[in-house]
Amino acid sequence: MAARKKSAMTLVDQLACHADTGGQHSLLDGDGRGTPPTEAELDIPYASPSEPPLLECGVVYSADWKKFADGMARHARAQALALAAAGIGVRLQSISSEGMFLDSDVRSEVRDEVAHLTNVTMKSVMIAVRQAVFHSADFVRNLVVPAGGRLVDFELEQRIYQNTIIYTSLERDRVSPVLIDIFKRCAELWVPCHQNAQALVSSGMPEDKVHVIPYPYDPAGPVCKIPAPRGHERVPEGKRFYSIGKWEPRKNHAGLLMAFLRAFTPKDKASLVLKVHGWGAWEGYPDIQQALTLCGEDPVVRANGWTDINLRKRVKIITDKISDAEIVALHAQNNIYVSASHGEAWDLPAFDAKCAGNRLVHVGFGGSADYADDADVWLGYRLKPVNKVYGWEECNWAEYDMEEMVASLRIAQPPTKRVHPKGFNARFSAHAVGEKMKDRILRVAARSHVELPAMLERAGSFG
Repeated sequence: MAARKKSAMTLVDQLACHADTGGQHSLLDGDGRGTPPTEAELDIPYASPSEPPLLECGVVYSADWKKFADGMARHARAQALALAAAGIGVRLQSISSEGMFLDSDVRSEVRDEVAHLTNVTMKSVMIAVRQAVFHSADFVRNLVVPAGGRLVDFELEQRIYQNTIIYTSLERDRVSPVLIDIFKRCAELWVPCHQNAQALVSSGMPEDKVHVIPYPYDPAGPVCKIPAPRGHERVPEGKRFYSIGKWEPRKNHAGLLMAFLRAFTPKDKASLVLKVHGWGAWEGYPDIQQALTLCGEDPVVRANGWTDINLRKRVKIITDKISDAEIVALHAQNNIYVSASHGEAWDLPAFDAKCAGNRLVHVGFGGSADYADDADVWLGYRLKPVNKVYGWEECNWAEYDMEEMVASLRIAQPPTKRVHPKGFNARFSAHAVGEKMKDRILRVAARSHVELPAMLERAGSFG
């Protein structure tokens, strides 16, 4: 039994409010569990947990990590694992925006991947990394400092902001001034690509606070085993286009379908596979059946000789859930990935396609501009207002003409052999990105206290 007095709290304790497993939680925790202890509560002795914390100190990494195939969740898991592998203690934590996604809903593959990080316990929390897509100022405030914490001590609230790193993604060219004012209070902002960084700086973020931290991948992963010398050099014959993602206006799979049918005839050695899933109804944007009907009525498509029968032979639209192995098979069976999106942050399927040794046709407004090469086809675009159905602040994304997409598909050529892209390992591997995150975190820690970086490194990692 031991009592803890407020007067004895160290800087780390003030930041963390003793975030061990004894039932009390850090002010940096964003899961809404409880409020900071009162003076009376601090005077009450409490029983120490039966097991001591695994680590003396570390980093809380909060994100929507639980969903199996969701791009943001996959991204968050990869980032947390890379940081832990770099030697920084990491506790992976779920944020409240996952709503009613219960622990029982987490697939076994996901649990096996990151369970060791979710069970990490720490005596003190030094830094918090909060990864999410932000459109609401209140969401940012509640994620960084829960409402109860903001009512206690303004100076403490400021310290928490100064030791919080926001990792966010953008699919537009700017963010609102209200968000920028909150972001400025944080230690740093991390984004996955240079276009996202430029959008934040153009919106008023100080350039020295914005850092590009790309998606970390496993060079020994299944898609990386497709190209030579890890796998085979044989490339499927013909132009085998494919795309993976939600069926929504931003991704514009309906436009890609029309462009393909305008660009080629049933006699051409060209095919298209769309692995999509519905994501609500969108005003002014056709669903899959409506898109097929519009294509069938298009005079150019009809002049090209497309009918229901021959279309089924060359176009495949997959709406069912498929396994990881089947996704890898899509990368192996096709050779030109098409990202027709009006805006992306990283675009994981396109990146996987490059890792598989395939070519890209891409708009390039987002992550693909960072990893595409001269053999890929970059679709020209202009900045136009974002579709109003998204309800975002006044901002722009990439817009292009149908005929530009048609021309890009015709120009694109499959690789003669599959090769893992030169330099990917050095730039985007989990090791490289983990070391970059570690460096940034140690720099942030040094601003608060000269000894914190050394303490973080000595604490080690449970990764």
